[in-house]
Amino acid sequence: MLGGLVAWCAVAGLHWLELPLAERLLPLKPLAILIGCTILHHISDSLSQYARAHKREPFVGLFVCSNLAITFAIWWGGHGEAGATGAVCGFFAVLIGFTVPVWIFIWWKARHSWRT
Repeated sequence: MLGGLVAWCAVAGLHWLELPLAERLLPLKPLAILIGCTILHHISDSLSQYARAHKREPFVGLFVCSNLAITFAIWWGGHGEAGATGAVCGFFAVLIGFTVPVWIFIWWKARHSWRT
């Protein structure tokens, strides 16, 4: 989270100074959403690593479905006028509405069965 905050502040500084490099970077709003997506994605990756430590793979089907949904959401959100903001909003919507909640539910159920 600290790295994301530092990156966002650096890009904000470039935009504030109106440097030409800032035009090549994402605007601040989609960058903030993308940093949030990175944090959410880290949650699901951590749960997956926990399962692999138990030599289990309960997330294989969800991994495929989630990545297909993310791919479609990024394509659909970024298609047209929305551009980068629509793409990262689609990514965020799939993560917050499907991937992370379902991943946590499966992890919780699997963890309970592994400990009994």
